[in-house]
Amino acid sequence: MNFSELIKSQRKERKMTQVDFSELLMVSSKTISNWESGRTLPDIDNVVLIAKKLNISLDQLLLEDKKMINNIKDKAKKQNIVLLRLLTATTSLIMFVIIGHVTMWVSIVVFVAMLTNAVALVYFSNQLRLIEDKKPFNNYQLVIFAIIVPLLAGIYGIFVPF
Repeated sequence: MNFSELIKSQRKERKMTQVDFSELLMVSSKTISNWESGRTLPDIDNVVLIAKKLNISLDQLLLEDKKMINNIKDKAKKQNIVLLRLLTATTSLIMFVIIGHVTMWVSIVVFVAMLTNAVALVYFSNQLRLIEDKKPFNNYQLVIFAIIVPLLAGIYGIFVPF
């Protein structure tokens, strides 16, 4: 039995309507309907709450449904990638600010670091797009993002006085 079938049967076994169940979990009845039909899946916090409210073990609730497990793994992976992408973008911004205020040799090192950062940012963005079932960036977009942006920063670094 998969997750949607399990929560539906457990709800009915307790003689609860979708509205009753939604009030118990503090979500909308439409959300319950989506979960029970398999259109959407709850996040991990709601899965834990469902297990508590229905007095079901997480093992019983999760381990029978591979789709649910993959959904939870994808959400965790997505959070990590978003964090890494934010960190990469922040370091690129810091490097962009300092590139014009250091010696020429340090600027070259910062420029190379910015190229590396841009490649990492594109990689993380592509990974995020794959998790969200979106088309990854094409080669043209990769070249623009990974080379042109740091190149502009390098030009900025040349023309900004120390």
